[in-house]
Parts: sequence; structure tokens; C-alpha cells
Amino acid sequence: MSPHYLVLFLAALAGVALYARRGREALEKEGLWAALAFMGAVLLHLQYVGVGWTFRHEGYLVGLGVIVVTGAAMDHLSSMRGKEAAKHGWKMGMAVASLLALLACFPLAKRAARVIATTRQAAINIYQQQYQVGLFLRKYYNGQSVAANDIGAISYLADVEILDLAGLASKEVATLLRDKAMDEAHVKPLIDARKTTLAVVYESWFQGIRDDWVKAGEWRIRDNVICAQDTVSWWAVDHDQAASLKENLKAFAGQLPQAVIQSGPYLTESGQ
Repeated sequence: MSPHYLVLFLAALAGVALYARRGREALEKEGLWAALAFMGAVLLHLQYVGVGWTFRHEGYLVGLGVIVVTGAAMDHLSSMRGKEAAKHGWKMGMAVASLLALLACFPLAKRAARVIATTRQAAINIYQQQYQVGLFLRKYYNGQSVAANDIGAISYLADVEILDLAGLASKEVATLLRDKAMDEAHVKPLIDARKTTLAVVYESWFQGIRDDWVKAGEWRIRDNVICAQDTVSWWAVDHDQAASLKENLKAFAGQLPQAVIQSGPYLTESGQ
């Protein structure tokens, strides 16, 4: 488990344990149910999403955890204050609680530092790769069907019908992935049904389904910190569209950021 998940989960668990000591009174406390809901969300996230994803896939859970744990802590400290004031132990309790909170927050602070350090380069990566893919499809393939594995910028920028080869937006593909049947024999009918003309993918992800496609070229970015891979490749799914895809890539080449490294048939076959 990632340290920030573990710290927040254990903090919520400690909060629940403290509520349990307060008997039936705790059942009326929103903090108890919030902590239980957060713990359930963590378990569901680990089961269905996992760990190791980029920050945007877990930000909701970290933010929720901080709010829930802070709220529960304030509730418990407020309750303790009245009971401990007479024993003159309030200040010492606050000092110990503050020290423990600082130690527990270390994984969260470390994560926050990583976010701050990588955000600028991550934005550059998305602009140089996915944003440019979206601009290209909008310029040359609006209204057509395309296959892709990273559909966010494409969906936002271009008016295209997308066969999502990662399965997030295409139920048929998700079923194939679940059944471990993601091969050319099963994917080709989906492509044919949509009259898909081209694919823009991370090449290594789809070795078993692209044997009949025609490769047109590649775009590679430097210093990648956020994209799943640094290189996207362009393929003509329909052989009759291979020549036009290469010509379109060639025409668009001058509009790409200079840092994008272009390669492949659309350059070599044109004599460049």
C-alpha cells in the first residue's frame, strides 16, 4: 500500500476506535460515519483502481481522507478538552497529539512535494503529446471513427467517434479485456462495425491486434513524467487510408512543438 493511503487509513481507524470508547453517544457523531465511509472508499479504491497511478487518479481520496481525519481529530480533542482540563493534562495531550500528527503527515508532505515538483513537466508532456493528437484529429478526421488508448484530450478537442482500446469508454473492449480475449480476431469486428480509419496508440500495448495495420509514423516526447509512454504511433487501420494518413502527418509536422521527435514512414518515404 502507498504510505499516504496507509497513514490516512490508520488515522481513520484510530478515530473509529476512539469513537467506540464513547459508547452509544458516538452513533450520533458524523465523524464516525465519515471515517467508516472513508475506510470503505480506500478498500474499494485498492480493489478496483490499485496503487501506482498518477496523482490525478487518487487526489479525491487523499483530499477526502485529510478532511475526514482532521474533522474526527478535532471532534475528539474537543471532547477531551473538557474532561482533561480538570486534570491539567490538556496541554500535554495537545502536544503529544500535535507531534503524532506531524509524523503521520510526513508521507502526505512528501507526496505533495512530488506533485509540486512534477506538475510543470507533466503539463508540458500532455501538451506535447495528447493535446497535439487531439489537434491533429480535429483538423483532419472530424466526424470519423478512430481507435485510441488515451482518449481524454481527443474527446475534448475533436469531434470523433472513439473505439477506446483501453476499455474505459468502449464496453465491448472492456469485456474483451476482462475475458483476456483482446486479440485481432475479436477487435477487428469492432473496427469494421465502426468503419474505423486509423489508430493512435502506445505500440507495445497492442502487439496482438495490429498485425494487419499499416504504420504511418511516431511522435516521441522528452522527459516524460506523466504520459503512460513517451511515444505514440499512428496506424492506418484501413489500408486504403495509409497514403492520406501519411500525407496528413507530413502536413501537420510543422505545427508540432519542436521538442517532439518525429519519425517513421511519413517522413522517410517522403525523402525527408
